[in-house]
Amino acid sequence: MFEHLNLMKAPWIIALVGGFACEALGDSCCISDSLEAPVAESRRLSENSCCSANSGYEELPSLSDITKYRVAARNGDLDSMRALGLIYQDGWGLERDIKRATHWLTLAAQKGDGISALYLSQIYLAGKDPDRHRTLAFVWALFALSKSVDGVKDVLAKLRTQMSNEEIEESVKILDLFCQKNPEMMGG
Repeated sequence: MFEHLNLMKAPWIIALVGGFACEALGDSCCISDSLEAPVAESRRLSENSCCSANSGYEELPSLSDITKYRVAARNGDLDSMRALGLIYQDGWGLERDIKRATHWLTLAAQKGDGISALYLSQIYLAGKDPDRHRTLAFVWALFALSKSVDGVKDVLAKLRTQMSNEEIEESVKILDLFCQKNPEMMGG
């Protein structure tokens, strides 16, 4: 069915479909059960931070809050999966860890969370190798669009200017494959 995909060109597609997106980045994604050391309580967010007091986040989540998110996320709670993804993405209360952010956001997206899919798209676009991950960024943005997530049309428009028609078609087929492998994606 997907014989046309150039799997030698994009081995990360197989890794993602078979597991978590962090595998697609070339590393195994082993999320331990141990608690990471929290960022020192005295740490303050800079005024330019996306989580400064001006943006509505007045304090970092406590280690207790993060533990509660972990328990709920491991029990399948989408909001907690997304929250952990964002905590790791931006370093809110823990050290910033893009692999763990990708792990939790991917789990949430695979369960149907379009907002997590949009964040994944942005992570792949901002990564070390955006050309390599552009197709995957488009896949997640396309999924976010299917969930009517605000702001995704701008991401897709930008990506369309950077991609060939063949790459776009490949992205649509990859999304179809993701949905076949994870039927709950369309139910969330």
